[in-house]
Amino acid sequence: MSNRFLDSFSPQVSQNAGGPDLPTIMSMPSMRSNFSSMQKEQEQLASYELWNYIAINRIATTTSKSFPMFGVPVKTEPGMKLHLDLRQKKHIRQNYSGVLQSEAYDLKPIPDTNPLVKLFETCNEMDWWETLAYETHMFWQLTGYFYWWVIPNGIGLPASIIVMPNDWMQPMFNHAGFLDHWLVTPEGQARQFRIPADEIKICGFKNPHSKYKGFSPTEAGAIWIDNTKSIERSRWHSFKNSINPSVVLNLGDTYNAQITKEEIRRIKERVMYRISGVENTSEPFLVPPDMKLDKLHYAPKELDFSNSSDSVRDAVFALRGVPKALAGITTDVNRSVVETAYLIFYETTINPLNRLLAGFITHNIAVKFDPRIVCYFEDCSPEDWERQLKEDELDFKIGALSPDMQLVKRNRQPLNTPASKSTYIASSFTPLDDALAMDDLDDEDDPPEPPEEPDDDDSDEE
Repeated sequence: MSNRFLDSFSPQVSQNAGGPDLPTIMSMPSMRSNFSSMQKEQEQLASYELWNYIAINRIATTTSKSFPMFGVPVKTEPGMKLHLDLRQKKHIRQNYSGVLQSEAYDLKPIPDTNPLVKLFETCNEMDWWETLAYETHMFWQLTGYFYWWVIPNGIGLPASIIVMPNDWMQPMFNHAGFLDHWLVTPEGQARQFRIPADEIKICGFKNPHSKYKGFSPTEAGAIWIDNTKSIERSRWHSFKNSINPSVVLNLGDTYNAQITKEEIRRIKERVMYRISGVENTSEPFLVPPDMKLDKLHYAPKELDFSNSSDSVRDAVFALRGVPKALAGITTDVNRSVVETAYLIFYETTINPLNRLLAGFITHNIAVKFDPRIVCYFEDCSPEDWERQLKEDELDFKIGALSPDMQLVKRNRQPLNTPASKSTYIASSFTPLDDALAMDDLDDEDDPPEPPEEPDDDDSDEE
């Protein structure tokens, strides 16, 4: 059964009807009214500062650590060796159910010499995967979508990938309404150049208001981000323009209007000399009877800056899905709290982003090399050293782990001795079947008990 929505935008139907195809429709600019202060791309890109920068930087830095992996689904027979371990296979089946439908399918990794793997190792002349992924997620988080310029080689296969800044790109349409090319304006009109329409690949978040562009978290939380800027600007101007003395010196009637500026300066310097400095802390200060020294106190209004800033900061972090503990903001934090924060961050933010990016790579780049190739990322998870230690201890007790195997796991040189290569089982551990068999043998070896003799008292009575 065909998809009527996609069929209506297919190239054949659209050409017959005289309308644009689906890629052209997706590239058209949005016709929404400008009601949000963060709707324009220039404003969204300019918001890459303060708490918004910290949250996006954590996401981009973490996602860039995961390298894309590629494999081909293959059918396996019972008893055949799997190309992936059970953990990897479970991950792929849960997240890419269309690839592995049953236990009879496995994903065979493609060799490292494959051009597709080489493409993502050396993305272009300036970037490698980590920098390409960082820039990709930076624009993705700021504007809701990103542009990849996939440059083909002589035979039409992708040879390099470049992230194009969103504010550089402008779609250009022909007279029939089809997307003809992209006009790129790096810095000024004099440096414009064109890119063919089929070389630009776009990926973004779903937009409830439009089918043309992605919906940016920056636009969704524009008020919070604006509040962050407003609070910090107000705080900066408050410190710059306001008068913030710590004490006030009230002069008595003795100091009349005839006092000169030089005398006022000397009094000020004398007071500062007596009350300032580490050595004068808590030292008493004597003033003449007609002079009074008062200490200034800030009103609650001046103290609200920190409370307002904290609440807006937490809102921005929640918008991006970044726990504040991972941003270096800690209060009474222990190891379990940090591990929980990482678990939330991985499960709700990083892993979903990697899955979306893997699907985009599969459908737009990997398919050009081989329609069977699937891209995926391994799920990120915090390391639980206590659990790993208990599992290693159990494996060693049941004879599933040798000393050399444990040394290799800890990146150490194995001993390579007969004893270190052998596994050991505790003497108290006996298989259940053997234990039951030993019980049966013990029962057979035991001599039968003699019958009980009748009591003498009963015999006499009879």
